[in-house]
Amino acid sequence: MFEFLIATGKVGVIGICAVFVVVFLLAEPGKEISFWGIKFHKKYRIRNTLNWRRIPKPIPYEWQIVLRAFSNLDEHHIHESRLYEETKRLNDFTELKTRDICSEMKKYGLIKHIANYVSLTERALPLVNNLDEHKA
Repeated sequence: MFEFLIATGKVGVIGICAVFVVVFLLAEPGKEISFWGIKFHKKYRIRNTLNWRRIPKPIPYEWQIVLRAFSNLDEHHIHESRLYEETKRLNDFTELKTRDICSEMKKYGLIKHIANYVSLTERALPLVNNLDEHKA
């Protein structure tokens, strides 16, 4: 292989580096990669934040209840126990049902769940404002 690199020069080195980058990016996080007998360990996953799902046009009723809970509490960052209490008060949702709804909303990039707190993202704020318009 060393003779190949000497014969091809810079083009060969760039090609080998490109192949390594492609193999590294396609490997699963936490797996070991062997390239030319050298072992690498891929620790991290590259997040693609541009790959959000489109928000459904008619917002599901369950999502509206969770968004209304944020609106009623007038905060964008609340403790999950307060969220569970508010959704139970609004529509008698159980804690498990609220967790399920929040996990689905998280897939669409509407909320973040950090250290027992649930936060609305910038993407969800217009939806909360539209709920307030429809309530009046």
